[in-house]
Amino acid sequence: MGNEAADRFLTCIMRRTEKDKIMRVGSVFLVVAIVPMSVIGFLLLLLILLDVGDIVIDGNDLVGIILFLGILEAFVVFRMVESYYKHQLRDTEWTLSLTEYAKSYGHETARLEEISEEMVNNKAEVLSRAFGALFLLILVINSLQAFFLSINSLTTEVVATASSIISFSVTILLCIGGSYVFVCIRKHDRLQCEYTTVWSELMKYDLEVEPMETGIKHRKLWPHLILIVVTLTIYAFIFAVWSIHTMNLHIARQQTYEDGLLKKIKDKEGATGVEFTPRHYDNGLKGLIERLFF
Repeated sequence: MGNEAADRFLTCIMRRTEKDKIMRVGSVFLVVAIVPMSVIGFLLLLLILLDVGDIVIDGNDLVGIILFLGILEAFVVFRMVESYYKHQLRDTEWTLSLTEYAKSYGHETARLEEISEEMVNNKAEVLSRAFGALFLLILVINSLQAFFLSINSLTTEVVATASSIISFSVTILLCIGGSYVFVCIRKHDRLQCEYTTVWSELMKYDLEVEPMETGIKHRKLWPHLILIVVTLTIYAFIFAVWSIHTMNLHIARQQTYEDGLLKKIKDKEGATGVEFTPRHYDNGLKGLIERLFF
């Protein structure tokens, strides 16, 4: 576009799919709930069709299901934390490019730089890797338990005790991961809206643009933690899904905002060849499925 900062912002947006990974809530429920139930139902139907006689679901089967669900839930937590980490990485480039653009018009950008630095979460990468390592650990431990249980090397009671400990650990991970994203994405959203407010005020005589509006309501963490305790951790998964939904709202609103902002920068710089094709969802069942899973 002739302006290096504008080109940098354009590149950041054009490559956003490399960093922004929206976790569809429907997909999460599909992976954790519907898929296991469907597999179990299919196996039971297969046994009935093969006429294997009386079908008895013993303790080994139930423990196997718990082990499998533990792996899926650990994966969901890891992906949730990783998605936040990658998004805040992209937003670092996002704010730096817009700060440079304001500088190119001779504006004082000290406040923008302060907000940008405050948006950087140095713990995000460490936590993302930690949750990834914990997922791999749970994958290995649960798989080994299921293997030894299947060859009767371990009694059902022993594996049931071990799987209960693992399940409780996974629930703790859900609570920690959900709480982390719940708090961090709200702070991130608030700071980004503040950044665009300052930026739009600085650029008001050069580029007429409105600040980004938050789509996330302020919520306190402690009521959710109380619900987790009261429901004996059953609410932990719902809370994690709610945190994912909140992160999705932020990402979707930001992408809509930056598309409009880039169009105004493109017009200002006299650029051509940058076309915007907003995603269109069909009405009815097909559109609903696309919104949930894609």
